[in-house]
Amino acid sequence: MRFDLNADASLIIEQVRDFAKKEMAPLAAVAEHAEGLASKGIEALGSYGLLAMRIPEAYGGSEMDAVTCCRVLMEVAAVDASLAVVAALQNAWCVPLLCAAADETQKDRWLGALANGAWMACGGEVFAKEADPAGRWGGLLRAERVGEAWQLQGEARFVTLGKSASLLLLSAVDRAGKPQYFVLEGALRERVEARVIEGKLGLRGAEVAHLVVPESMIPETARLTGDLASFDPWASGRIAIAALQVGVAQAALAQSIRYAQQRHQFGQAISGFQAIQWKLADMAMKADAAQLLVDQAAEAWQRGAWEEVSVLGRAARLFAGEAAVWIGQEAIQIHGGYGFIREFPVERHYRDAQTLRTRWGGASAQQYALAEAWWKNAPERS
Repeated sequence: MRFDLNADASLIIEQVRDFAKKEMAPLAAVAEHAEGLASKGIEALGSYGLLAMRIPEAYGGSEMDAVTCCRVLMEVAAVDASLAVVAALQNAWCVPLLCAAADETQKDRWLGALANGAWMACGGEVFAKEADPAGRWGGLLRAERVGEAWQLQGEARFVTLGKSASLLLLSAVDRAGKPQYFVLEGALRERVEARVIEGKLGLRGAEVAHLVVPESMIPETARLTGDLASFDPWASGRIAIAALQVGVAQAALAQSIRYAQQRHQFGQAISGFQAIQWKLADMAMKADAAQLLVDQAAEAWQRGAWEEVSVLGRAARLFAGEAAVWIGQEAIQIHGGYGFIREFPVERHYRDAQTLRTRWGGASAQQYALAEAWWKNAPERS
């Protein structure tokens, strides 16, 4: 299976690459050192349409195909993984959820505002759990039907853009143990207390917060009423995060090649040493393999083949995460003593790779799910 991009898609990738290097790269180090959200970076994403890639054209988006979207995310992540996280979560988690479950009135209002950059969205990343046998509520965020409205109360943890986003998507569990999805805006959104988390290992420019939702009455118009019984909000999200991991890996590889060509030892560039050449070749091989897995999963996403996406997305997420961390480690080795100081970007790429590997359903969760799916479908052995 080939994933060659057509002329239009290739041009988009080239333009985004140039845009990211010129407009986003200068902001990356500032946001990294300040450990805060780069508002100018968000504005740059919005101005270039990178927050509306997967929004249908009917609502003002570009309706970009999933493979091209993931390639774009790779380019952004190669320059600034923190900003790429914002674009990935909006395009691959918030937008698919709204497209699947919002009614037409809600889509017109919310997708339209996201497409024109008036709002940004963030999600509680599915905290609902089934009720236990005793009938008690599970999960951190709880919902109860009260007449024509819903009473919502609880917490949501590790929410990207939890303080800054205008539109808050939350999953809560009702008394029957069924997840209910709500979209909070305006005064309801402002009531939610956000406690920003500081001192993160990586992705320091991507705001993360714990949310506390006080007892609130939420109107029915804020609930997503579409059939989400078989919908996995993270099916496409895993693919997008895998694309970010590939972008970080590619950046660490590119930095290592450049450094190896410039650094001289014993009268020659270290790129002439076989040990360095082997490292770079192995790094390139893993990065290419990870990109192919992401392309394959994104192509299934584009077709809406969700059973395939469930497996392929997890495989891409797991492999790309492991590859990015390993490539980051090798990049630091190639840079030697310069590899762990801020002057060189590889130390940031390594920290970002470790964080991407851990968050949003880490490596162990993907291994468990993949193993379960494999054994379920494995042929019988004598």
